Amino acid sequence: MGLMTNPKAQKIIEKVVLSTYKPLSVLLYIGTFVAIVIVSSSLFSAKTYISENALLPGLVEKQYKSTSDINGYANYLEGISKTDDDIPMAWLQQTFEEIGLDTYSQNFSASHPFLNSPEDVRGTNVFAILRAPRIAGTEAVVFSIPYRGKALEKKMGSTNHGIALMMSLAKHFIQQSYLSKDIISDSRQREYRGSSLGEAYYDTSSDFLAKSPLHGRSGTIMAAINLELPGRRIDHFDLRLEGLNGQLPNLDLFNVAVKLCEKEGVKATFHGQGSLTHTELRDNYGIRYTSKTMLSNMLRQASGKPHGIHGLFLRYGIPALTLHGIPSNSKKGDQSHSIGYILEGIFRSVNNLLERFHQSFFFYVLPETKKYVSIGLYMIPMGMLLVIPTIQALALWFLLGRKSKNIDKDEPIGEEPKGQHHYVIPVLIGVHVCGLLLYLSPEFFVVNFSSYFGLPPTEALVDWVRSCLYWYNLITSYK
Repeated sequence: MGLMTNPKAQKIIEKVVLSTYKPLSVLLYIGTFVAIVIVSSSLFSAKTYISENALLPGLVEKQYKSTSDINGYANYLEGISKTDDDIPMAWLQQTFEEIGLDTYSQNFSASHPFLNSPEDVRGTNVFAILRAPRIAGTEAVVFSIPYRGKALEKKMGSTNHGIALMMSLAKHFIQQSYLSKDIISDSRQREYRGSSLGEAYYDTSSDFLAKSPLHGRSGTIMAAINLELPGRRIDHFDLRLEGLNGQLPNLDLFNVAVKLCEKEGVKATFHGQGSLTHTELRDNYGIRYTSKTMLSNMLRQASGKPHGIHGLFLRYGIPALTLHGIPSNSKKGDQSHSIGYILEGIFRSVNNLLERFHQSFFFYVLPETKKYVSIGLYMIPMGMLLVIPTIQALALWFLLGRKSKNIDKDEPIGEEPKGQHHYVIPVLIGVHVCGLLLYLSPEFFVVNFSSYFGLPPTEALVDWVRSCLYWYNLITSYK
């Protein structure tokens, strides 16, 4: 405390900060990037492992063999998707009921949070529940696949083969006696807008999402798997983890999927990068790719946007991931059996859980599929990054104090200023006014201003932020 209250010490600190904050900030930016590259290397990243011993991935006998009906389901869906965007609700319900599942549907409509547009996004979720024979419906696992009509299929690829495989697996699981968790098969329309199932299941509400009530429920959802399968043959599975606001699932769920893909001979990647050999990890090739993958993981988290439907489950604390199939250009045979074995293994592993996912990690970044960096390591570069705004804020405070006292840069520190100018008050008023405008701007500005100029809501909001910055600069330039 003596150091901070001593006027001479304060002047020394001020002089040091103002003379070093610019080069120090540059050095910290460079040091942060270097630290991220270093912690992503094989010297610091650790090998992934299974913490939940009950999962036992790959240790059970493969039993799935029902692939003969996949082609029939897939061909029917492909014929519908080429002519219509609406989900084939009647056909899906009838097929699930024929398999023996409890089948339900749910309608929803999503509106824009700022504009009362008559063109609300509307859609339907169709879900079926396979009741486990060994438990009274207290726990469940979700198997989710989006339905894409002709418009979305052109942009994002088909998922018809995945829905067909989901039905084939449901036929297989309903004949098994080992299931201790219900399996909820969910086919949803409108992808990311179809989160109404979770809203209704967990009895939460939103002013911008209207949904019909659920007439069928199961127990607590322990995990969710989202499948995006473009066809019978794939080059590899790209595993997608990032959810809303950068949330991640339990690392064990990711490790189970990687291990089972490896066992069935299907390559698994993360942000396009698979596991590297020991030689590749040691040379420059390895550190280039591990740092690139780790930075891609961080950037995706920083965006706050989900990287698949699984991201909508993470907001409810449900570990979930997406298996995104990359189409293959080769003419190798039908992989439906291998993909079916992978999914059977994942569901059987989660079925073995005695309690919720709690071991392993929820805070991590991945440099590749078999390596992870824990929070204790990646917070070091993050801490270096957070030092920069602290130094900048301290330097700006000292500069503001100098201007308020009308001290010239060449004037020696410690001399009394010759005049006083009330400079701080306009700055404080400007900052608070601009902050208030930015706080009120989304609803007020977009609703009232967007219609006058014919701008989309996103552009109107950006223009309003620019206007606030302009007025802030104008106010703070006043002397």
